[in-house]
Amino acid sequence: MRTYEGVTYKGYKLIDLAVEWFRMSNDAFFDVYGFNFNPHQYPGLYEAAQKIVYPDAGGRP
Repeated sequence: MRTYEGVTYKGYKLIDLAVEWFRMSNDAFFDVYGFNFNPHQYPGLYEAAQKIVYPDAGGRP
């Protein structure tokens, strides 16, 4: 699985965007960053961010 640690999008690390995407609503994300984002567009990114946000649950909410 790809980590995306060094990969950026619009000047932000993809993994950081994905983690933020999990932590806020789509509207709030757009208000903060000024663009829509979907981690599902990058293979494995959704799952990697999910494990960061929910580490004690094995990556599940």
